[in-house]
Amino acid sequence: MNTTPDITPTNHTPIVVLDIGSSSVRAMAVEQNQDGKLRILGIERVNNKPKTMCYGAVTNRSEVGFAISTCLKQLQQQVKTNLQRDIDISNVFISCGSRHSQALTLTAQRKLTNPLISETTLEPMLNECRQNASQQKKGSQEPQAVVYDIRCYNVILDKEQSYDNVQDIIGKRANHIAASFYLVIDKPDKDHQLQELFNTFSYTNTKIRPAKFFSKLEALSTALLTEEDKRNGCVIIDCGAQTTTMIIFRDGHPTRLMVTRLGGDNITRDIAMSCNITENIAEKLKRDFVNLTEQAKNVKLKVINCNTNQPQYIYTSTINNIAAMRVDEIFEDMLKIIDTEADFPQARILLSGNASQLEGLDSYLQRKTNLTVDFANHDTWLVNDTPPKYFDPALSMLVGTAACAFEFLEYESKQKSTTTTDKDKKTSKNNKAGLLDKIQNMWGQRSLFDVLFPEDKDELN
Repeated sequence: MNTTPDITPTNHTPIVVLDIGSSSVRAMAVEQNQDGKLRILGIERVNNKPKTMCYGAVTNRSEVGFAISTCLKQLQQQVKTNLQRDIDISNVFISCGSRHSQALTLTAQRKLTNPLISETTLEPMLNECRQNASQQKKGSQEPQAVVYDIRCYNVILDKEQSYDNVQDIIGKRANHIAASFYLVIDKPDKDHQLQELFNTFSYTNTKIRPAKFFSKLEALSTALLTEEDKRNGCVIIDCGAQTTTMIIFRDGHPTRLMVTRLGGDNITRDIAMSCNITENIAEKLKRDFVNLTEQAKNVKLKVINCNTNQPQYIYTSTINNIAAMRVDEIFEDMLKIIDTEADFPQARILLSGNASQLEGLDSYLQRKTNLTVDFANHDTWLVNDTPPKYFDPALSMLVGTAACAFEFLEYESKQKSTTTTDKDKKTSKNNKAGLLDKIQNMWGQRSLFDVLFPEDKDELN
């Protein structure tokens, strides 16, 4: 690792990003230099109380709100103490996901009355796909789903010319266009939960407002994947406390998003119940002694029985078998999908999340899939002299959220500096790039923040 001090000037003032997980809330203060590298100024973590978050959904707004507020204030104090710098915690960029998140692909097509392709040509088709994905439930005024992310990944002109880069179609001429969009959707009640969560800060002394939300798919793929990874094919498996998420990329775009309601906490509880020990002891045994490799040693351990309060002995082979059975259940359906959908020659699996650090999990997945398995590596985003603790795979979500946030700020800055005259020049090079920003880089016209806090609420119906 290169430890040469980074002295590149910064590009933006520091920002704060937040990862709201089922077991804990993490906050990170970060700034970006002019080379696009990230310098982490500090990270704080506050554990959620039991049952305040359930599979990524907020079940106790006041407790989760308190955890967020505490985490951000501790981060602010940490940066001030260690670096003598002030950071703004009133506007935060947030990544989130839930067990109901789903991915789908939709295609729309049109006969063109105006054969010249402009930056607005795709907008009606994008809106059509968004509307189809969020159709109203029968007998209800509520949408069946809310679209969190949407982007165009392929355009075919006149049924023969295919383009993966949306920017390339600007200025072309065609009589027919077909566009394929990738969408991430979730249940509409999640919107209400998140909106109510941040509304709790409106009547407290803490002023915190989300600057923008990013989906787990967007944050993780930004942090971990290169364009080559996306083209060659790659599987991201994010192992959390209560959920495990799988994302498959193929031919440059995501083709599958799957979330299971099982995670590292299930392994801990299984060990605790089977061995009659507390969950705190079970968690320590899981971290220190569980080993899923075929060469795991068998060691005799002395622990306290939580029922009798007396010492007892258990063997690591016992807890390894308990963990292995749960791991089989967690990955059973994912392994079937990987077997049928990740059949590309250079495919590999990337592990992220705190629970991915279970000893031997990479070997287990490699045996089951015959694919190369690596741990998440977001170091290409970080400056040279980044402390080793910030390379932890559990921090990939925060790093990806920060990268997305700075890209969004750059986009916002360009939009503000664009004059009305520039916007009217449809064929200018600046407007060519505008479509890529709008449809591809920014994952569609509406951000998750816009969905949660729309100016026109009727737009959702």
